[in-house]
Amino acid sequence: MTSNRVPLSPVLDQILNGGTGVSLNLPAIRRKVLDEERMFLTEGLNNAFVFKFPRFGETKEDTQDLDSLQSKKQPRPIETGLFVPYDVKDPVRGGYAIYLRQANYANLLRELMGVDVENTKQFATDVDILNMIDELPSLDPFLLKESFGLAGIKVSPRYFEINPKEEREIRELIQDKILPIVGTALGVRSRLDLINKSKGFLEAIWDPSLPEASLFVSAFGISTGDAASVFGAWKGVTYYQYAFQRYRERLALVFSWMGSELSVPVDIQQNRAYAEQQRMYKHSVITRMKEMVRELGQIFREYESCYSEFLDRANPKPFREFLLSASKIYWLLGYCTTAIAHICTCFRSTVLARQSRRLSFDQTNMLLSRLDLAVNRHRNRDSTIA
Repeated sequence: MTSNRVPLSPVLDQILNGGTGVSLNLPAIRRKVLDEERMFLTEGLNNAFVFKFPRFGETKEDTQDLDSLQSKKQPRPIETGLFVPYDVKDPVRGGYAIYLRQANYANLLRELMGVDVENTKQFATDVDILNMIDELPSLDPFLLKESFGLAGIKVSPRYFEINPKEEREIRELIQDKILPIVGTALGVRSRLDLINKSKGFLEAIWDPSLPEASLFVSAFGISTGDAASVFGAWKGVTYYQYAFQRYRERLALVFSWMGSELSVPVDIQQNRAYAEQQRMYKHSVITRMKEMVRELGQIFREYESCYSEFLDRANPKPFREFLLSASKIYWLLGYCTTAIAHICTCFRSTVLARQSRRLSFDQTNMLLSRLDLAVNRHRNRDSTIA
């Protein structure tokens, strides 16, 4: 039977099909977990999709200062949204979006979700979880799991399903970066002493409240009060470096296809009047994608350069400055990595799912509009998503 459904809008497609890091399908998970393991106490929240939506034109140079980024009143490069479907059993019909930083957030949350943010007795836990999620640039399972664990909030592991091997690789990557720095910062020469002294510090990286954290931050001139945000951002930067490496091959496939004859629509002759317009649109999208990849590469090169300067030349200043700006960089990396994840997901579901790898003119336009959404940093919020 032929479906009469209208194709999903790019925004709704990103929310429903964006994949890991972009959105979290709470209704689907809620159906699989026990009541005591649900994420939110308010069932209305468990019937919503949490998603991340990049919308501000941020670069490393014009990102706001750390104090502004930490203020609940200030915008961020990435917003956290709640998508409330008209029908939770059929979310493709559309629904409403609530952004956690919009002016009327509290009113919308009360009217659409039944959550009163001012009722600290009844809704404190749910509001704390929303704020905690809002502090993350993306919804990657590793980052979510770390945040919930650090906050001591127990929910079903289904909310952040991560392959144990992948989690181990990420932790080892972070620890491999930290161990040499511990030795240099604390003046430890003996490998045995380094291993012994590092145990407590490695635990402090995952729990900045431990006393060992102060030994490290004082060596860099970072206040103890900033330890949690600095460590969190440092872990985040290292995580996104890992994620970027994982996506590189998949992203290379996207660029290869877009630059080949396979990306020419099969019915291009029937649409030759609009062929040049589509070609220019494709060129614009490819250009922005390449700029984003270059920006990511530049940040990671800076990271490695500061790191090497400290280890090889005993100059901690560049690395200290990098750590102090890590929170700003963290958000930009989150934006770029989320965009790349969505690009790869769109490409897999639209192109790789087809044996011929060829699309029609209309299908190509739809793919380009979805990729454009991922890389377009200047777009408006809309409370209604259809």
